[in-house]
Amino acid sequence: MKSYRNRIWIGLLAVIVVWCLWYMRPVDIHFLLGNQQAEVFGGTVWPQENFPELTSANFEFDAGTPEMDEFMERFESLRFRRSPLEPLLRILPSGTKATNIDPEKDYRIYLIAFTEDHEILLQMEFNIDQWYYGPSCTLPLSVSGGQETGRELGAYLWQYSQKILSD
Repeated sequence: MKSYRNRIWIGLLAVIVVWCLWYMRPVDIHFLLGNQQAEVFGGTVWPQENFPELTSANFEFDAGTPEMDEFMERFESLRFRRSPLEPLLRILPSGTKATNIDPEKDYRIYLIAFTEDHEILLQMEFNIDQWYYGPSCTLPLSVSGGQETGRELGAYLWQYSQKILSD
């Protein structure tokens, strides 16, 4: 009888480990979008160089434009990993823990993807060195080279938004 219980516990533990490994696998932006097509990607970018007096700029990419194609090419190259503790993290408060802040290079980015009916498909946030997604941008994501990747994306979005403002 005891051996039977041990087998059940070992089997349950094996299922949990397999599920965690499957859940942590790298996913792309299309997976996070629920394999739906975003018609508009928009958001705001804040360079951190004037902190605490932040300046910001808005940006928007519409489907079928060369700008959206370039943006998606950059974003499609990213691979995100979700935390297997996500169901627990949904009910616990979370915070950021920036390790090495460089105000000249760091950004805060808020992204939102819409369908043509203005239905929200995805909300994402990058804050100095942490990636988040979900309805309130509270679910953590990890990205290889997360801070450097965010810096590159932030610089690109800042330049794009400044170009829009000058036009």
